Amino acid sequence: MFGKKSPETLQREAENRSMNFENEQNIRRQEPEYEELLQRDVVRQDLLKWQQDLNDELSQLKHDLKREIPSKENKDQWIVQKRLIGYNQEDEPVYEELPPLLNEIGITKVEIICRTLLSRNIINSNLSEENIRGILKRTSDTLVNDFAQNYRYYNTQFCDLSYIIRLIKNVIIPTPYRALGGWNKRIDSTMNKRIESFNEGLRKEQPKKFLGMFGG
Repeated sequence: MFGKKSPETLQREAENRSMNFENEQNIRRQEPEYEELLQRDVVRQDLLKWQQDLNDELSQLKHDLKREIPSKENKDQWIVQKRLIGYNQEDEPVYEELPPLLNEIGITKVEIICRTLLSRNIINSNLSEENIRGILKRTSDTLVNDFAQNYRYYNTQFCDLSYIIRLIKNVIIPTPYRALGGWNKRIDSTMNKRIESFNEGLRKEQPKKFLGMFGG
């Protein structure tokens, strides 16, 4: 009979437990290790996303093939490059827009071919140097043969084909080499293990601090 707690006592104990829990959470958020952990997680996630998202590379290639450059007034706006063709009667320079290196049909074909070599499937593969060289050679041969046979269909100048091929190669060559011997997978795995190790050490350390603060 005397061991039974009153409803008021039970309510106060519940309130105290709730307050203690909130205090623990607040203290944990103020811990340097906790802030460092959050920051590392954010940096890791941003880095992994940046490493495996190559859409910017492909987008830049398309603008290069269209002969577009960022506007000086607005970096998010793209404008067609111009060349000087002379001067008018007021001695003012006269410019004309440069035609694209390829029409939309050709640019779409380039985008389709390049996308497969800039994908996560390639980045996260485990390829030998022989595999990589073979992939790049077959891709280059396909592009050269196609452009040589269909340059009129793509509304391009034959003299520009070497320049176009070089632009494409500069984009697609580096990415497959990130899969050489599974390099990219090893790097990502190492980063994840370091974060997990840090998390584990923090989880073991935090309860000791909380118990000491609240008389444990």
